[in-house]
Amino acid sequence: MKVVIVSNSDSVGGAARAAFRLMSAMIKQGTHCNMVVKRKLSGSPHVIENRSSWKKAKGLVLQKLSSLIASSQKSSSSVLHSLNIFGSDVFQSVNNENPTVINIHWVNFETLSIRQIAKFKQPVVMTLHDMWAFCGAEHLSPDSPNSAFRLGYDLGEHGYVSGLRINKYIWNLKKNHWTQPFHLVVPSKWMADCVKTSELFKGWPVSVVPNALDTNTFKPLEKGFCRDAFNLPLDKKLIGFGVFGNIDDPNKGLDLLKKALSSLQNKHDYHCVVLGQESNLNSEELPIPSTYVGHISDDTALSLIYNALDVMVVPSRQESLSQTGTEASSCGTPVVAFAYSGLLDVVEHMKTGFLAEPYDTLKLANGIEWCVENNLDCNLSINARKRAKSLWSYDAVAGKYSHIFERVATKL
Repeated sequence: MKVVIVSNSDSVGGAARAAFRLMSAMIKQGTHCNMVVKRKLSGSPHVIENRSSWKKAKGLVLQKLSSLIASSQKSSSSVLHSLNIFGSDVFQSVNNENPTVINIHWVNFETLSIRQIAKFKQPVVMTLHDMWAFCGAEHLSPDSPNSAFRLGYDLGEHGYVSGLRINKYIWNLKKNHWTQPFHLVVPSKWMADCVKTSELFKGWPVSVVPNALDTNTFKPLEKGFCRDAFNLPLDKKLIGFGVFGNIDDPNKGLDLLKKALSSLQNKHDYHCVVLGQESNLNSEELPIPSTYVGHISDDTALSLIYNALDVMVVPSRQESLSQTGTEASSCGTPVVAFAYSGLLDVVEHMKTGFLAEPYDTLKLANGIEWCVENNLDCNLSINARKRAKSLWSYDAVAGKYSHIFERVATKL
């Protein structure tokens, strides 16, 4: 069997990293697996980017045009919107590989068009990292009974204000072209529920498989050494927080984190470590002293950061799973989050971290304090590490994907 994973990139963004890790996991277990991308940044010989300078330039123009068209719809929603109406030469590169099974991941930024996805002759497995596939053009939607992805876009859509009804058009394009069900993979039970109740994918086969994680890299290390490596204070309780992409995105929960940090009883005992930002997020915006370590793409360095922390906070309003949560857990760092969406699959309440009632910031603060004070007595770090190896290791995830690929290839 030959599996080809398709992604916009092999390292930019959480979805790209998840796809690259899955490729690595499949290769480790002996599967013939390559990855075809629009933008290659790694040096891996298994990642393919057969694109000339001319094709790259053309791709950038079409991506920019797609973005301009998307902006013709005025929306109160600040989330990313993607059209996927042009596609790229990635489609031909995938066909050139002559795969047995095609595993599509995050292919926005005009990596593959909606029409191109429908044209593949080989069995397709689509791994969802956000809600775009079953929504219109938006990548995130409120999870409510009246959401447009459940009712269909003829009955309205979240965030629409004026201009072209891009969300409705893209949703109808998917409905008209994706007529033959392909197997869907989602990283959490919450995402599976959204897929099963969506108008577009209702009745399609769906499996819950978390993102793969190299638990041999993300592993417990000596805390003092890790703090010294990044010049972090040795006498403070360190709270980690990841801000990647648009910090103004309300879904990331920065506003909720600020309120929670303000509610800490002894704020002078704490220090915040912010991943993913250099100077865009001013330290004065947070109510406690903070260090900004910037964007770190190297997994070994990320492991050092997580090990330096006493607790990792994921204050998101919605998450398909949360890689910062799984990575921190694998390093033995307790995770605090709200008890909603994919975060329910990441944290076992008061066993590997703390789940606060959505979106009670005082309870979130209580969770931070509880984890710091009870880590040793409740074996939070030990439990988190054990759970990570059991659920998210390369062996565990690759085995589940292998079963899906084999079933799809033989049409059983």
